[in-house]
Amino acid sequence: MKPTAFLSMMFGLLLALQGLSAPKSENPDYPRVNVAPWYEVDPAWPQRQAGMPWGDVPGIAVDRSDNVWIFTRTNPAVQVFTSDGKFVRAWGQGVVSNAHHLKIDHEGNVWLADIGFHVVRKCTPEGKVLLTIGTPGKHGEGPNLLNKPTDMAIGDGNNHDNEPVPAE
Repeated sequence: MKPTAFLSMMFGLLLALQGLSAPKSENPDYPRVNVAPWYEVDPAWPQRQAGMPWGDVPGIAVDRSDNVWIFTRTNPAVQVFTSDGKFVRAWGQGVVSNAHHLKIDHEGNVWLADIGFHVVRKCTPEGKVLLTIGTPGKHGEGPNLLNKPTDMAIGDGNNHDNEPVPAE
């Protein structure tokens, strides 16, 4: 018998014997917990205004009033609804090129990561731009340039360096 055939046969025998020696338990020794969320799709949520376009939704946030902020890849890019789906407001024309992520800070300001304009913007809840990080329309590395920022980290306001840091 060739050595490789002998080794293969011994390995197979070892695996077979190991399977016989291990007791098979039908129930695990630990409790089974189902952590999957239960949800039901509500086709009437949200209640968009007539003619309001709908696109890809790369960002969603909920503010302290339980309003749902949707960041879409259409215009208007920022759409706000109450938790039961009623339309509140929409804005973002000319402010957003290609939506990627949004966050709401502790003061209620809305932060937008825009991979089309290569910027992160801080806006009021009504859409007024308060701060732009990066140079709109220019990408790269170096001062005042971002390259498709996808996220940001926002401080809690209790430190001296609480501006966002774009994640690339």
